[in-house]
Amino acid sequence: MISIETIKKRYSKAKGNYEAYSSILRDAYTYALPDKGYFDTISNGYRTKKVYDSTAILGVGTYADKVQQNIVPPWRKWFVLEPGSEIPEELHEQVQPALDNISDTLYDHINHSNFNTKMNEALQDVAISTGILTCEEGDGIESSLTFNSIPVEEVALEESQNGIVDNVYRKFKIKIRDIESSIRGSKLTPKLSKKLTEDVNAKIDLIEAVVRNDKGTYDHVIFDEEDEGTIYEVEDDSNPYIVFRERVTSKGVYGMGRVIQLLTDIKVLNKLAEMDLKNAGLAISGVYTATDDGVFNPYNTRLVPGTIIPVASNANGNPTLRPLERSGDFNVAMLKMEQKQELITKVLFGQALGSITKTPVRTATEVNERVGESYELSSAAFSRFQTELLERLIKRMVDVLSKAGKIAPIVIDGKEVTIKFTSPSAKQQDQNDVTTIVNYANTLAATGIPMETLGTKIKFEDVPGYIAENMGIPSKLIRTEEEEEEYTAKQQQAMQAQMMATQQGGQA
Repeated sequence: MISIETIKKRYSKAKGNYEAYSSILRDAYTYALPDKGYFDTISNGYRTKKVYDSTAILGVGTYADKVQQNIVPPWRKWFVLEPGSEIPEELHEQVQPALDNISDTLYDHINHSNFNTKMNEALQDVAISTGILTCEEGDGIESSLTFNSIPVEEVALEESQNGIVDNVYRKFKIKIRDIESSIRGSKLTPKLSKKLTEDVNAKIDLIEAVVRNDKGTYDHVIFDEEDEGTIYEVEDDSNPYIVFRERVTSKGVYGMGRVIQLLTDIKVLNKLAEMDLKNAGLAISGVYTATDDGVFNPYNTRLVPGTIIPVASNANGNPTLRPLERSGDFNVAMLKMEQKQELITKVLFGQALGSITKTPVRTATEVNERVGESYELSSAAFSRFQTELLERLIKRMVDVLSKAGKIAPIVIDGKEVTIKFTSPSAKQQDQNDVTTIVNYANTLAATGIPMETLGTKIKFEDVPGYIAENMGIPSKLIRTEEEEEEYTAKQQQAMQAQMMATQQGGQA
């Protein structure tokens, strides 16, 4: 177990990393996710800064929905467990049914938990910077898993040597009297016990640290920064905090989400929308100049909703009251705003095929090309999601459910058990592999090479199994070798019986 002094030093350094990044996070949340209330973006129920355009706000929701549907679609299977590389191939058919049962149990607990709602919240944070999802054992009747989305402003992060954020420090406030009931296995230090006797309603700031140690496990500690002892200390096999990002700089810890990359455009769009509204107000209500001619007194007269500006003369015959000429061009403002809105919407996965109002008629080829382009632009980001989010999340859920006695203990390390992703994003890559095989076969067939010769080059008998595996066909629908032999025998018997019946009919 890492010493508490070392953890405090590392926490202090991690806080410095966060403080250097907090200003850009504050700006991003202000313009793209203000209603979440992070970074004091809401005060007394109102936004602290006026947002005049909702393109980024709506875009964050669209981004979260699209990514969720592509990597962890609700109530659908997005992964399966398969035998690892060290399991002999001849044993795969025997092992797979047991792994399928474990997968089914996992999905049952996932679908009856709060996973889908909390995942969507975490993906909204990823659209800006960094998503933080926790997975703990739940007390629910239908599910033994419970999830939570943690605000990025509450944590300080520290990368491990492999580039993944494995070390998390979180500061939270709690009543001393609630510590032992809220945190299983916790115990008050003498200093906290004394504070509790002095004030039964006393609150305190606690630090929760989850740090990866040299053994590959995690030291999970909760302590008071001003106290020398700990109130909770345990060694976990997996990290309850899953921190994931879509993009990150080479020297950064926090993610550089799409909103941060678009932040300049979002600010410009918001300013254009503000100026356009003010210009529209001038056009609607007008601003006037007026002279004091002894009859009309501009100093105590107000034309609502317009404004009167006292002047010495209105010239052109010197009328008592005349409208003030308005500057600004609505057409230019609208054009600039539309350009920014289209850019933000496209980057946040809205209208992947472009605006249908501009090019309403599309051919099937054009649609396929645009879908393929959209996939290529997002495939690299989804590969990071698989590494930082999905693999760690599945391992954590297996750890929690195995300790709860819901599934048999297994090791997902690629050797004994491996993960096969079957989400729409993963299937797109698998579909590309299948298309490559089909194109290869068609090209060979077009050369006129006899099938007998092709059979010596291509394992035709293995192609159906490969395609089924890549397309995520459930193993229970695929025949084993024994079932294939039995099926073939039955077919042959049926053909022989039919031939004999035909012959007997001809003789009669």
